[in-house]
Amino acid sequence: MKQNKLWFIVIVIAIIVSFLALALYIIFSNLFSNASWDHNFVPLDIISLMTSSLITLYVGYNITKGITEQRAEKEILIEDFRSLENSLKEVERKINENCDISLSSMADITQKVMLQVVRIEQTITIFYPEGFDIQKLSNSCMDLHTVATNFDEPFIKHEDYPNEAVYNCCTGVICEIRKLIHDINVS
Repeated sequence: MKQNKLWFIVIVIAIIVSFLALALYIIFSNLFSNASWDHNFVPLDIISLMTSSLITLYVGYNITKGITEQRAEKEILIEDFRSLENSLKEVERKINENCDISLSSMADITQKVMLQVVRIEQTITIFYPEGFDIQKLSNSCMDLHTVATNFDEPFIKHEDYPNEAVYNCCTGVICEIRKLIHDINVS
C-alpha cells in the first residue's frame, strides 16, 4: 500500500515536470523565435524522457532501500558486539579490583556474556542465513566462563585468582569480536 502511494506520487510529479518542461519549451521557443532553432516537437522524445526518468527513480529507490536495510542489519549486530565487549571489560574491571573475588558475581558476569553470544548467534542466523562462523567466539566465551569461575570457594583472594588467564581469555574474545565486526562490515 505504501509503495503504491509512492509510485502514484512519483508519476504525478513526473507528469507535472513534463508539462512544466513543455511549457518552458514553448515559452522559450516564442522568446527566441528569431533564432534558427528546430521547433519540431516530438512527443516520443518526451515519453522517452519520462520513461527513463521513472526507471531511474525506481532503480535508485530500490538500491537505496537495499543499502539502508543492509546497513541497519549490520548496525544491530555491531551494537550487540559492542555490548558484549563492554561486558568483557566489566570482567576485566572485576579482576583489576584489589579485593576478594566472588564466585557468584563472576558467574553472573560470565553468564551475561554467554547469553549475549547466544543472542548474537540468533541474530546472525536471522540476517545472514549463509552464516558467519562464530563458533570460535562461542568457544572462547565458554573458556572464559570456565577459567573465571573455576574455584570452589564462594570468595577467592585476589592474589590467588587466575587474573592473567582470565585477562588473556577476555583479550581473545575481544579480538574475535573485532574480527567479526570487520567481516560484517566487509560483507
